Amino acid sequence: LEQLFVSYARVVKARPGGPLMPLVLRGIAKFAHCVNVELLLDLVSNLRTILRDPAALSTPAALHCVHALLRLLSGHGAALAVDMRD
Repeated sequence: LEQLFVSYARVVKARPGGPLMPLVLRGIAKFAHCVNVELLLDLVSNLRTILRDPAALSTPAALHCVHALLRLLSGHGAALAVDMRD
């Protein structure tokens, strides 16, 4: 499962607007409760960066991104102090 999240992180970093992104975001949301804290911080940072660029994602993909972020922050991420004002 850790290797799956490493692959997800690679897709998020390398191809945020690619055709795999909606599938990756659904996978992140589905298994968010299983991710370790180090990878969680990296994913949250990258997803927030992608959401700041309005041209990076289509509207459905942006909604998947928001859902994935909320799922990440509701599990282990609930204990983290993350400023989500952006």
